[in-house]
Amino acid sequence: MLKITYIYMNSNNNIRTINDLQSIAKTNKWKLNPDNKVVMNILKGQNYYKKVLGKYYCPCKIQKTDETICPCKSAKNDIEKFGHCHCKLFLKIT
Repeated sequence: MLKITYIYMNSNNNIRTINDLQSIAKTNKWKLNPDNKVVMNILKGQNYYKKVLGKYYCPCKIQKTDETICPCKSAKNDIEKFGHCHCKLFLKIT
């Protein structure tokens, strides 16, 4: 289990944290990638897009649509099929 206190802040303090990602993973019966660098880079990207575009878009997807708000629409199928989402943020519990 990840225990990180670093948070990427934006000017509105409207941020997504590691705890938020863990909650999303738990709700969906997934787990977070144990590689802290991967998680933090994706989290930083999500918070950037929240600040600039108003939503937590997947930083790994080129298009920024409602279907690419993290967790994106393809995450569930990708995790079931490949064991991870496109970004490798969320993983299948094995």
